[in-house]
Amino acid sequence: MQEESAAVNDAVRRYARLQVPRYTSYPTAAEFTTNVGVTDQRRWLTGIDAREAVSLYLHVPYCRELCLYCGCNTRKAVRVDVISAYREALEREIVLVSDVMSGPVRIARLHWGGGTPSILGADGLASVMRVLHDRFVFEAGYEHAIELDPRYVTDKLAEGLRALGVNRASLGVQDVNPLVQAAIGRWQPMQAVEAAVAHLRGAGIQNLNFDLIYGLPLQTIASLRKTCEIVTALQPDRVACYGYAHMPHLKANQRRIDESKLPGLEERIDQAGTIPEEFLRHGFRKIGI
Repeated sequence: MQEESAAVNDAVRRYARLQVPRYTSYPTAAEFTTNVGVTDQRRWLTGIDAREAVSLYLHVPYCRELCLYCGCNTRKAVRVDVISAYREALEREIVLVSDVMSGPVRIARLHWGGGTPSILGADGLASVMRVLHDRFVFEAGYEHAIELDPRYVTDKLAEGLRALGVNRASLGVQDVNPLVQAAIGRWQPMQAVEAAVAHLRGAGIQNLNFDLIYGLPLQTIASLRKTCEIVTALQPDRVACYGYAHMPHLKANQRRIDESKLPGLEERIDQAGTIPEEFLRHGFRKIGI
């Protein structure tokens, strides 16, 4: 058993040094090509079997402010007209896509990601949902999930989300250590997370997911253990843990991160092992890779 564990650790350290795309989609972004175009998209859409329910993802690429660590497809936007214009474009896209499909397609899962989807506001989200309901058939009890910034979750927003049928929310916690938060440009007092949880559960949205990130500047094994302990006390249904990908050549906001404060390879590997270890110790089950 010890020999097997040592072999696994050696493999992890060997492959951890490779510069490869993050496996967050298939195909990975590095494989995207202009050889795939509208004709291919139409063929794929018309090939969807209307008898089978599908999952739908809606992306809102805007945030009120841009965190230094962020590698997502998003940008800062505070002008209402910019956000409204995107919502209108999204609604037109929904119509165009549904027109290509053969018959009304059933939706089993709907997920809003970003960015910060709630930047559309409850009314903006409701506007998009009206178009979706006009164009698709939603299965009874479908999963309706949304990604949220805890700092901007209010009672009014939570009630509005529940009225739209949202039954799962994913909160970007990342790390609860104030020093780490300052290093990544995301000041987020734990009270804000606790309040967001209270607002959502008070509105009837019980299924909560917390996102955490390891490999951030100034993180240590001890601080990560503390983050896991504090997060556990809020009793999330799921916790998703991601490794920070430092890509300053691609993301200008990441150039403001002090690289000397980033953990080294061995530290990252230890951190990646610490998080599941802590949550398993607190009674969670590991369901991902």
